[in-house]
Amino acid sequence: MPKSIYLANETDAGTETPQGFDTPTALPPPVSKAPGRAVQWLLLGLLVIVLQAGVSLSVYAIFFNGSNGTDAPAPPLQEQAPPRPPGGGLWRTPAPPEEVPPSPQVAQGGGDATFHIVDVPRPSPAPSMGGIRRPLTVPQIAERVTPSVVSVVSTSSSGTGSGTGIIFTPDGYILTNAHVVTGAWGIQVILHDGADYEAVLIGSDATLDIAVIKIEAVGLTPAEFGNSDNLLPGDPVVVIGNPLGVEFQGTVTTGVISAVHRSLVVGGRTMQLLQTSASVNPGNSGGPLINEYGQVVGVINAKIMGDAARSIEGLGFAIPVTAVHGIIGDLVHTGFVPGRPRLGVTIDLTFRGTGLLVQSVHPNSDAHRKGLLADDIILAVNGTPVFTVVDVNNIIGEFKPGESLTFTIQRGSRTFDLDFELVDGGVLDRG
Repeated sequence: MPKSIYLANETDAGTETPQGFDTPTALPPPVSKAPGRAVQWLLLGLLVIVLQAGVSLSVYAIFFNGSNGTDAPAPPLQEQAPPRPPGGGLWRTPAPPEEVPPSPQVAQGGGDATFHIVDVPRPSPAPSMGGIRRPLTVPQIAERVTPSVVSVVSTSSSGTGSGTGIIFTPDGYILTNAHVVTGAWGIQVILHDGADYEAVLIGSDATLDIAVIKIEAVGLTPAEFGNSDNLLPGDPVVVIGNPLGVEFQGTVTTGVISAVHRSLVVGGRTMQLLQTSASVNPGNSGGPLINEYGQVVGVINAKIMGDAARSIEGLGFAIPVTAVHGIIGDLVHTGFVPGRPRLGVTIDLTFRGTGLLVQSVHPNSDAHRKGLLADDIILAVNGTPVFTVVDVNNIIGEFKPGESLTFTIQRGSRTFDLDFELVDGGVLDRG
């Protein structure tokens, strides 16, 4: 059965209003006539067809776009996967067009904002309870962590969307997904008690899909973070977030760790994620995956979704906290993670199965200086044919900023080579 991967994005999906249970004044008479044999055979045939039909799966970054009532992506991310064609395929992660200068909402970070991982050793098979932290009940976890979970509402050229965030300092530093806030010209944060604040973007990293935003507030309740490296399949977990937007703020769902180190291609990049059976939906992006001790061990960012023929549940994914912890200092102090190699080119659709169509070229990139143009077709990188964004990113990932690669380009009827230097992603992200 074919499957593809989607990012978990918060979009304004329609919801069904529960029907009331009114007592009827009269009941209709029971139907006693059984269907004829022909009808029975027809129903059986339809059932066989449905069971035999192949169903394609997709992976969504769960960002809730409240502007149009659909599960729609935010603006395309640089060097991400092409938009999902009808019937299946890959969906681009949201991000701003590269030609757009940095939003005035972007602020320089600073200070010592970070979070610390509190390691709770796994008990022996027959532990003595002295000195061992006891697991919490789900209500205890919800009571402890809910004050640290916020709604994040972003406004961009694509409309209004919402996600979830995690407070990690008392003075207003908040974790969320990069795809929730990148490209937004307005960011609003709503606390669990309904208080709302304007937020600024401190820093983001498209590679790990993590962003730091900040509100001007004090006395907030930061979450406690645990060691995601200690997780095992079967460990119980809790998710708290805002599926389908602010209306369902603070929704609590439960499940287990289904797998660790799950390798998925999300938005054109291969990520190592935690898999969980806890229910996540558009709007949960950026929210916490919590262990049985009330510690945040992951940041929700994706889920598997089916097509119109089948509903897929219990396949959610989160970024491990240990990976997030390694880049927090860079995001807070510089706004980006130094050393990320980037080409500075937004790639659109595969062009007639022969290469990749260039959608735009960042003005600060070496590709722009060397003359790469929109509508050029990239046929190969260092002599290796490329057919997907994953192909390009896998090659680029083997090099460092400043190193040069040879791109085979088709422009009209001409085919030629151009050498481009990779640039530090921060040069592009910060203007």
